[in-house]
This record gives sequence, structure tokens and C-alpha cells, in this order.
Amino acid sequence: MRPPEKLTPALQELLENVDAERDEFLSLGDFGEQVNERLRRAFLPDMISDTLNIEGVHVNPRITLAVLDGLALAEADKYVEVEVRNVIDAHSLVDTLVREGYSLTPDLIRQVNFQIEKEIIPSAGSFRSKDVQISGAQIKPPAFAYVEARVQEICDSFSAYDHHHPVVLAAWIHRELAEVHPFEDGNGRTARLIQDLVLASARFLPVGIPAFRRQEYYDALQTADFGDLEPLIAMIANSQLTALTKARRVAKDPGVRKAAISRLLQGRNQAATRAREREYELWRRRVEELVEETQVWAAELEREVEGARLMRVKLWDPLPLDAWQEIRDRGFIRNSWIATIFISEPASPGFSILLAAKRIDKITTLDLRDRYSEVALQVVVADGENRYDFHYADPYVTVRAICPSEGGFEVLASVPGPAGASKRVTATEAVEALLTGAALKAGWSS
Repeated sequence: MRPPEKLTPALQELLENVDAERDEFLSLGDFGEQVNERLRRAFLPDMISDTLNIEGVHVNPRITLAVLDGLALAEADKYVEVEVRNVIDAHSLVDTLVREGYSLTPDLIRQVNFQIEKEIIPSAGSFRSKDVQISGAQIKPPAFAYVEARVQEICDSFSAYDHHHPVVLAAWIHRELAEVHPFEDGNGRTARLIQDLVLASARFLPVGIPAFRRQEYYDALQTADFGDLEPLIAMIANSQLTALTKARRVAKDPGVRKAAISRLLQGRNQAATRAREREYELWRRRVEELVEETQVWAAELEREVEGARLMRVKLWDPLPLDAWQEIRDRGFIRNSWIATIFISEPASPGFSILLAAKRIDKITTLDLRDRYSEVALQVVVADGENRYDFHYADPYVTVRAICPSEGGFEVLASVPGPAGASKRVTATEAVEALLTGAALKAGWSS
């Protein structure tokens, strides 16, 4: 039997749809290891179960997956395990042939049958040595003496018919091998795998024959015996469409999911960025408020003592958002100074108070785990020309940190007990708390 040179319009349209679906699937590009494994697990268990169930070997995808994963089966399933493992090995052989290239020969067909029947029958991979009759078939296979020549003829014709659509060629060789029935057993599985070899070589998917279409499959083979190959072609084409649609979905799922997650995370990141920017703006305004209040106190002191500059305030460059964020992330950075307050008396070297931005957990030993990421102003005191010691606790200036917050400020003291607890205050009260200690240190009060 030759492959049909002319197809009905309906079948021709079906094959065009198959081509379009394949091209769309291939347009997704090369897949990574994860996607290839997903495709393998999406198709191989069903194909193995289907091809065995058609032959009366009762197996389900669960058992097939167990064998694929190397899991031990119950003793009652040991025969099935051999059948499943053999078909897995046969599929692996087909994959290798597709990947490395092949010429269709009787020896190759024998190799496929050997993989299917090894450890089951002694004649695995050998052409049959007796005549057979196929149950329910209208045509009798050739006598065993002619099998090898007939298989060689099929292989020679296959090369001559390569101008046909791959689905047509796959259906044709499937039917030819089924008719010849060249082996003692495993003929159907061998024919379906050679069919899939032809399909996969043309970058279609191996589809086998679905078990639920078993009767339709037998009917199509019987129709082909009378010269009409179109029902078998249509069955394989429809299976191809279904498989390609599923494969495209499986292949795209990780990308679609990744894109969706990316969109979700983008929204989350944007929301987090906006929240961070709002928090920074509030912090910056509070710091400006505190610094301005400190400058007001300095000016008022100067007026009260008739021009004596007891207190001077030096401002440093405002802390930008990225520096503030780095402090939140790392705890501290260099050059995070906000303001320096100089306190002096004409007859003394005086001292200075530095306000430097630092994450709150790097300043105080109080349990502030729920506010771990807050950026506060550390209060550091240096006498005269001494350098600032960020670990030094001055006995007079007991304020260790001023924390800008939505409701104002919190003042953290270094003394133990209740006095060391935080206290929410206004900017005026925060400066007063700071300068009260400074006044004691300067000897302005006792």
C-alpha cells in the first residue's frame, strides 16, 4: 500500500492546522531543563500506559510515574514493572535516534522491539519464526520466511515517500508494520514507536495512540487494510493537535506564571517604594523641624545673654533617600552627620553634641525589635577638641537618641530604669531634654 497522494479537503485542512500548531509551539524556543522535565512527565506516563493498555497490559499513569521515579512496586506489579520499564527504554532509544539522526532499517526496527520485549520473551528483537494470524484482521500477515524482505521493502519505500506530510508518513509506516506483524510479540508497540520516531524527527510530538480510542484505532487499521489510510491519518493528526495544545500550555505555564509573579512583585515593590518614600519624607521633615527648633533655641539664648554665643549650631548636608535607605539596611554609614551643637563658656573649652543618623538598634540596648528598621538621631558628646566616641555615655547629657516619628519625636535616655524608657515629645520638648543635660554639663544649672 502506498501513502495517499491526494487527501480530502477536510484532512488537508486538519494537517494544515497541525502544522500551524506545531509552528506556534516551536516559536516558544528552546526550553530549559525544568520545562523539558515538565513536558516529559506530562506526556510519557500516559503514552506508556496507553500503549500497554491497548495490548491488554493493565497499567495506569501512577504506576508508570513510580517506575520513572525509581520507586519500588508491590510484588503483584513486578511483571507490569518490567513491561513499563521496557517501554521507557524504548522511548529513550527513540529520543536518542531523533537527537543523533538515523536511517530507517530493519535492524533499527529490531532494536526498538528488543527494548520492548527484553526479559519478557527469548525472541525479543528477532523476526518471528512462524506464521501468525492477527485476531480480527481481514488480511493475513506474510509468511515468516518473507518477513525480513518485507520489512526491508518498507524501509526502502519510506525513503522514497519522504515528500509526504510527516503525519501521513507516520500513519503509513504504522499500518505497514502492523500488517507485516514481524515479531513474535510487541508488534503494536513497535509500530506505534516507529510512528512516533517519524513524527518526532519532523519536530512533531510523539503521541502513540490514546487507549480510550482503542476501538477507533482498530477500526482505522481495518479500514487501512482495504486501502483507505485517511481515518488513521486523521486519528494521529487529532492526537497531535491535542498534544501540541497541551504541550504549549505546559511550556508556557512557567513563563506565564513567572510574568504574573513578576507583575505582582512589581506592584508590591512599587507599593513598598512608595511607602518607603513616604516614610523618608516624614523622617526628613521631622529632622528639619528638630534642627530648626535647635537653631531657634540658639538664637534665643544669644539674645538672653546679650550677644554671648553660648550655643552654636552647624548643619551638615541633608541626608538623601538612598543614604537613609542604606542606614535602614546596614545600620549605619559614614558621614551621616545631621547637625553639631557647640556649647561654650568664655573661660572653658566647651563641648559639642553631634546628631548623627543611625539605625535605632545600633544606638540603644532597649528591646526595640518591632522598630528594628527605624532611623534615629544618635546623640554623641565630645569634650573640647576630642573626637566623638560613639560608645561613650556622657553623665550629664543622658539623651542617647531622638527618634523622628509620625506623632512627633521620641527621646531615648541612657540611664537605667524608667528614665531610660522612650517618651513621645514635641520638637521643643526634644530640644529641651537635650539641652537640659548640656546646661548641667556647662554648669549653667545644678
